[in-house]
Amino acid sequence: MTEFAVGLLWAAATWRLIMTTARGWQRGRAELTIASLCLAVLVTNFLWRPQVDHLVGEPNVAGLIGRISAVVGLTAFHWVLVTPGRRGRLLSGMFAVVSGAAMTWSWQVAPLHVREVTEYSGLVHTYPSVAVYSVAFYCFVMVSLVQVGVGVVRLHRQAVVGGDRGAGWALLTAVVGCGVVVVSMVLFAADVLSPAGIPVMLHRAGNGLLVVGAALLAAGVLALPIGEWCRGQWQLMRVTPTWRETVEARPDIRLSLGLWDRVFHPDVVLYRRLIELQDAQEVEFHG
Repeated sequence: MTEFAVGLLWAAATWRLIMTTARGWQRGRAELTIASLCLAVLVTNFLWRPQVDHLVGEPNVAGLIGRISAVVGLTAFHWVLVTPGRRGRLLSGMFAVVSGAAMTWSWQVAPLHVREVTEYSGLVHTYPSVAVYSVAFYCFVMVSLVQVGVGVVRLHRQAVVGGDRGAGWALLTAVVGCGVVVVSMVLFAADVLSPAGIPVMLHRAGNGLLVVGAALLAAGVLALPIGEWCRGQWQLMRVTPTWRETVEARPDIRLSLGLWDRVFHPDVVLYRRLIELQDAQEVEFHG
C-alpha cells in the first residue's frame, strides 16, 4: 500500500512536470508543479530515510532533504492558494527562507552526523538544536497546511457557486488531505516531545496518515488540470468524426498542427477543429 501511494505521487508529479514543460511555466501552473514534485520528495525521504542516507553517504540527510522540500512545496502552495499578491508572496518567501535556514543550521549543529537517528525524543531535552530541527518543522507544516486548507476551502466555495462539481470535489479532497497530514504532524510532534515516545501503533498510524493525506492532497490538486485535460479529450472525440469527414471533402481548410499537440494542447486542437468546421460551413454557404 505504501509503495503504491508513493508511486502514485511520483506518477502524478511526473505527469504534471511533462504537461507544464509542454504548455509553459506560467504563474500558478509552475508553482503547482513544483509543489507536486516537493510532495513526492518529502514522502519518499520520510518513508525511506535509511536508504536515502546510505545512497547520499551522510547520516540523517534524508530528513533535511524532506524538510526543505516541505518548505519549498508548501510555499508554492501558498503562492497559488493563499497569497497571490506580490507582498504576500514576498512575506511567504521570506518566511520560507528563514525556516529553511533555521532547519539547515540546526541540522548542522545537532549531533546527527555520527549515526542514523530515527527517534529524536531522547535528544530533544538535551540539545535545543534537535528541538528546533524536529518540533519547529512539525509546527511549520501544521500552520502552513491550515492556511493552505483555508485557501482551498475558499476555492471550493467558488467552484460550488459556479456549478463546477468536479472542481468542488477535487478541492474538497485536497482539504481532507491537509487535515489528515496535520493529524500526522501532531502525532510526530507528540512522539518527539514525550520522553518515552508514543506507542508504536500510533507511530505507525502517523506514517500511514502522512502517506494517505499527502496522496489525497496531491490527488485533489492534480485532479483540476487532469480533469481539464480529460474533458478536452472527450470533446475532441465528439468533434473528430464530423471533422474528419469535412477535411476529407475539403482538405484545403485543414490547419497544420504538431504531432503531439493533441496530447499536450487538446484545447488548442479543439479550437482549431471548430474553426475548420466553421470555415467549411461558410465555404459551402457562399459556394
